This record gives sequence, C-alpha cells and structure tokens, in this order.
Amino acid sequence: MTIFSAAILLFFVMDPIGNIPLFLAALGPVEPARRAWVVGRELFIAYALLVGFLLAGRPLLATLHISEPALTMAGGIVLFLIAIRMTFPAAHGPLGERVEGEPFVVPLAIPYVAGPSALATVLLLTSREPERMGEWFAAVTLAWLASATILLLSQRLARVLGEKGITAVERLMGMVLVASAVQMFLDGLKKALAVVVVGLVLSSAAGARCDEPAAVAEAADADIFAGERVLRLRIRVAPRDEERLREDPRRYVRCVLEEEGGATFRNVAVKLKGAAGSFREFDDRPALTLSLVKFARERTFHGLEKFHLNNSVQDESLALEWLAAGVCRDAGVPAARAAHARVWINDRDLGIYVLKEGFDALFLARHFAAADGNLYDGGFVQDVDAALEKDCGDGPDDGSDLAALVEACREPDPARRHEAVAARLDVDGFLSFMAAELLLGHWDGYTEAANNYRLYVDPADGRARFIAHGMDQILGDPGASILDMPGSIVARAVMDDPEWRAAYRERVRELLPLFDPPEPVLARVAALATRLGPALAEIGPEAVATHAERVRELDERIRARAESLREQAVAPEPVPPAPMAFDAEGTMRLEGWEPRSEADDAVLEQVAAGLAAADEPTHEPDSEPDREPDREPDGAARGGAYAIRCGPSGRCIASWRRRVVLARGDYVLRAVVTTRGVEPLEDEKGRGAGVRISGAGRENAVAGDVERRTLFHGFTVEDDAREVELVAELRAAAGEAVFDAAAFTLHRLGP
Repeated sequence: MTIFSAAILLFFVMDPIGNIPLFLAALGPVEPARRAWVVGRELFIAYALLVGFLLAGRPLLATLHISEPALTMAGGIVLFLIAIRMTFPAAHGPLGERVEGEPFVVPLAIPYVAGPSALATVLLLTSREPERMGEWFAAVTLAWLASATILLLSQRLARVLGEKGITAVERLMGMVLVASAVQMFLDGLKKALAVVVVGLVLSSAAGARCDEPAAVAEAADADIFAGERVLRLRIRVAPRDEERLREDPRRYVRCVLEEEGGATFRNVAVKLKGAAGSFREFDDRPALTLSLVKFARERTFHGLEKFHLNNSVQDESLALEWLAAGVCRDAGVPAARAAHARVWINDRDLGIYVLKEGFDALFLARHFAAADGNLYDGGFVQDVDAALEKDCGDGPDDGSDLAALVEACREPDPARRHEAVAARLDVDGFLSFMAAELLLGHWDGYTEAANNYRLYVDPADGRARFIAHGMDQILGDPGASILDMPGSIVARAVMDDPEWRAAYRERVRELLPLFDPPEPVLARVAALATRLGPALAEIGPEAVATHAERVRELDERIRARAESLREQAVAPEPVPPAPMAFDAEGTMRLEGWEPRSEADDAVLEQVAAGLAAADEPTHEPDSEPDREPDREPDGAARGGAYAIRCGPSGRCIASWRRRVVLARGDYVLRAVVTTRGVEPLEDEKGRGAGVRISGAGRENAVAGDVERRTLFHGFTVEDDAREVELVAELRAAAGEAVFDAAAFTLHRLGP
C-alpha cells in the first residue's frame, strides 16, 4: 500500500462529507462566531489521537497480546458496521448521536473524525509494516488535512450539495467501504487459518527424524521439489528499492513475488546473497534470498517461509546443488531441498536459477524431533570456535553449547576426548555427514574447509548435528581424497579417534553404492537435463548448447569419481605425513606452487625473473605478525615469479597454492609482491593482492601500482601434525600481481 492509497482509505473511513450534517447539527447550540474555532479545536484533538495511535499502537497491541489477524478481522467488522450505517443511515446519522451545548471531544473529535474504524485502520498500518512509520504519518496527515478542509467549509458545502447531494455522496462512500471491510476481514481470516495450518504441520512433524523424513510439506510444497517442472517467478522491485539494493545489497527491501500460474505475494523481503565466487551485483545476475515473513506474518510460498535463488554462476550444469541434496537425503544427512525456476526481476530475464529452501522452523521440524534448539550459521570460513551467528532457537545465547563442543574436541587425553565428544556430538550422524561431503568431493564444505554448513544443537540430548550446505562446486576433482586427515576442528577430532576412523571407513563403504556404479547418478542428471530442456530452449540455442556441454563434462567427472571412490574405499590407511623440516634458523623456502582460479579468464603463469626486481623491498611491510622473523632471506629473484593477471570479466579471484605439513607451533608466511593497476575486490577473505592460509582471511592487502611490497601472514597450528595450504592470491576487478618466487618463505617462531 502506498502513501496515497493509505491516505485515500483513511479519508473514506473518516467520511468528512457524510459528517457535514452531523457537524452542523452538533454546532447548532454554538454561537456562530465560535463555530470555526470549535471545529478547529476538535479537528486538532482528533489529529492528536490518530497520531498517538500511530505511534503507540504496536506496543499497545503487544501489551494486550492482540495478533495481527485478530486486529485485521476486528477492524473489518467495525468498518463493515460503519459502512452499513453510511449506506443506510439512521435518522441522526451513522452513529445516531444527539448533542446538547457546545461539543467537546465527543462527538466531533471522537467518533466523527477519529472514530473506531479510523483508529483501527491506523493500528493495522503500523502493525503490518512498522518500519514505514514515516510514510504512515504522512498518510494520516494528508487524510486529516483533506477532512479538515471539508469540515471547516461544512456550511458552504451544505448549501452547495444540499441534503440529497450529501446523502448520495455518503452512500457512495459507504458502498466503497463495505468492499474494503469485507476484504480486510477476509485477509485476517486467511492469516488466522494459516496460523492454524502451520501449527498442525509442526505438531504432525514433532516425531520426525532426519533418517525418517516426515511428510510435513503439503502437496503444493512437495511438487516443486519433485523435479517435475521449472517455476516461472517474476520479482517486482520499485525503483527506490533497486537503488537500495545497489547501495546495500545485504539489506532486505520490499518486492512483489509473482508465480506464473500461481499466487502473487506482496511485501516480500528480498536481498542479495553469495560469497566471493557467486556474488553478483544487482544489475548483473544476482543471487537472492526471499523471506515471506520478514515484513508479513504466517504465510508460505509452497510451504516455504524463506528460500534462496542461486544464480549458479559456478555451476552451469544447474545440477550440482540439486544432485547433492538428493545424495544427502539418501545418506540420511540433513540438507536443503532444491528445485529450479526461471527468474525475472521486473522485466529483466535472468535465466534459470536453482531454488533452495531456507533453514527455518519447518526445515528443522522435518529433520529433528524438537525444532526449538539453537541453529547456528557457519558463516564464511568459520570453524565452531568462532562467534557463529545464532539464527534461531531457545537455547543459550552466550554460545556455551558451541564452547562445550570445542572444549571436548580439544581435550588432549584421547580417552577423555572420546567420551566428551560423544556427549556433545551426534557422532553417528557426523560420520554420515563427513562421508557424504567427501564422497561428493565437497572441498568447500565443513569437513575440508570449515565452510558452508549449519550446526543445530538438538535440545532432546544437547548434541550437535551438522547440516550440509553450499554444494554448488562438488565433483570438481574426480580424484579428491576421502582418506586425508581433515583440518576442521570437529572432523579432525573424530578422524583422530581410531574407533571412529574405522567407523568412518565402514560408513564410506555403506554409502559407496550411491556413487558406484555411476549409472543411477547419471540417470538422475539426464532426467534433470530433460526437464530443464524446454525452459532452456525458450532462452535460446546458445543456452541449450552450453548446458549440454556442461552436462557432458559432469557425466565424465561422475564416471571418473566412481572409479576413484571404488579404489579409495578399499585402499589401506595412508601413512601420516611427517612435518616438514626447517633450517637451523627456523626458515623454509617454498617452491612448487600450483595455480587455482575461480575466474575463467584469469591468467596464471610463471614468468621470467626480470619481472621481479633483484633489490630488497623498498616499502615497509604491509602487514606484520606479532613477532617478525629474525632473518630476512636473500631477495634475489633466482626462481622467477608467479604472476596473476585479471581478465576482461572484471572479477578475478585467483591464487598460487602450496601445501605443507607442519608440527604444532606458530608460523609466519612471508612473500614479496609487485602490483600493476590493481583495482581491488573485497570480501571476507581479503582484498587485492595478499597471502594467507586456506580457510582463513587476511589483513595484508596491496592495490594500485606498488613495487616489491613485503607481506606477512601469521598463523598457529594446534595439532601435532597438520597439512596447511598456503595461498598467494589476487582478488581484483583489474590489474596484475607478481609474486617473487625466491622470496616465498615460511618461518617457525620459537623453539
């Protein structure tokens, strides 16, 4: 509802034209010279009351425990009664009042101007959309000014319109209000019924567990995840809200959600989503999060209160999230379901997106016995020892449940650690979670990277359950190991335990048929490609050809993955690598860096030594650890340099990487970089050129034109032996970074 539509509704409810004869009758005993002053006084009293209800209405409703559906239905009933009396007036007007003497407050201010329907309408506006308080204040003021103007001119208007004219206008307004009253009542009734339905759904799912999924969803909910159709969704965003999304993409704004052949939802919340690889600006092809209940209450879209539209810029096959969700479901691992939709923003066709359900109360009710536990968002590359954001839950707000899990995982005594972890973690469920992630080659998940996960603390037993997430880059490396020791806190604690390690190997063998033989997986992908075919054909032949090629490549990787898993499942336990050696002064030179890029057009190559000056750095170090190495290595660029150049796409996220096995202790990675024309991009991992370790962010950053800047990145290894991946990267829209190969060194601090 706009400011003007709200003002018009309030104007009709105040009914100033119908009130003209009532005002004239009430002012009969008043001396003619005082009548204008009395009318003005009463109008200002009415205005103060309306504004007071606007400001205090929401707290009043909360104090009285009056819900929005109840208020909407009550307002509709009151408005209906007033409208009936306007259409079929009594002898003395809609409310039948008679006044003796000079009126004060009653009946001119109340109820003629600020009557029950006007006050109820103001309450509805502020309770539905309290964040638009300024707009509602403007609407109340406009409606009051129009009414005040008419009532101050009541004597003149009475002479012009006459009694019959006033009656005709009043009855016409009454008929309009009857329709508004009925609509208001039906809206409240619909919301009340939605509350009842959601309550029944949640109660019916109270006994559901992740290995016995309950049929919580209605038929309309289930059909979008059955994979039988591609939804067609149009998201309408007002120009001012488009600007807000450009300026602050992570903040919700309002939109209208239209489903072709389905319902239309107003006041839907939408914002942009995505991390370094998938985030796109609003005017590009943005990934989106939509909430049906952020600005409204008790409604769902196909049984979803919240869902995501992923742009799949990292998965042109459009299959990986959908395929991974099915594998997790078959493995008994909680994961969001996925479907597909063709999406428009206003009149801009964005193509086919992956639609994923959000993690809300309905999701938790479908997977867990109790849905009121703490649900934590793993955030971006944050392990369980970080200050994870609590999305919902009635558990402790101080993170003590997570702290207890971390403490259990870091218990130094193996026997006590086994007992403590078993008390804080659903170990059996976590074994399936790890096996599913590693079998899928989910290198960017919790097990491998402490990323892309949700953690739910089940109030039934206080133990943590992990939820798989962010699986749009699975199956990238068909030979990815399922036997290497992971680096995340919980996964390492479990894999370090001989009993649980053996149980994990057994779980892998149990789940192997989900991948080998590969024909069932290939059949799933082929069926999905068939379903997406008509929607892709509507977009154009290039979309069809590109998708077909990506599906062909995925088929090859699925076959290769099945072969690799078959061999790894029966392979002996790998010999743990020994920590690498440092020289007498605690320094290790680093060679053999490998390229990795998230951008198709980034150029990574080893270049001649001439691009890296032979002199020692002339700039102060960009970032220093708490303790600097005692000795600087020789600055000569004997080994050439590692270069990263941005391509024309304007989004370069690329790196050179080196894996090392390190013993417990504190370390510093040192590098020297030269940059040319670097226009930095920034995210949680860093900005511009810099160095870090995989799974962590960095503070060091270089941009623009800089000659031989020294970079330091300090980190700690808390395990007896741990494989760490060192990263020298460029995150930029344009430019190049050249890292001196001979200057890459790692320093061990202390003894």
